[in-house]
Amino acid sequence: MAVADHLLARKAERDNLPAENFLNVTGVCLHYMERGTRAPVVLLHGNGSMIWDLATSGIIELAARKHRVIVLDRPGYGHSERPRNRIRTAEAQADLIHDAPAQLGIERATVLGHSWRLPGRVALALKYPDLVGGLVLASGCYWLCVAAPAVGDVIRHTISRSRAD
Repeated sequence: MAVADHLLARKAERDNLPAENFLNVTGVCLHYMERGTRAPVVLLHGNGSMIWDLATSGIIELAARKHRVIVLDRPGYGHSERPRNRIRTAEAQADLIHDAPAQLGIERATVLGHSWRLPGRVALALKYPDLVGGLVLASGCYWLCVAAPAVGDVIRHTISRSRAD
């Protein structure tokens, strides 16, 4: 099943080429999309999704009418690389995400986080209060059952399929 999943993922990546640009953040290649001008907003998708999920919802174009919108494919999702040989704590993801807006000249932004990865967005706001001017948490899961021993492994490889977790 894992081999079939891997082959299907590679085919999906070939069939759905990156939409925009890439940043190299501490050795990790992150795919991102940018629209609009004015006050910056950073959108971070949830578990098992990617930039296109936010794009097809219309939220990017709607927000871009009044904001500079930066949308990142989170590490290991969409067309962003998965960091290897690193422990993937909420704080580690906060460090990685923090450096991406800085590379784009963003000093302060409103950050929207969605779904199971909200603890990483909260860690971002707590660790980097100068960057996070506002935090929007949508459809959150604040206790990550995927972090639990054994149970988390089963969930990760069945109902919560991803390369990043």
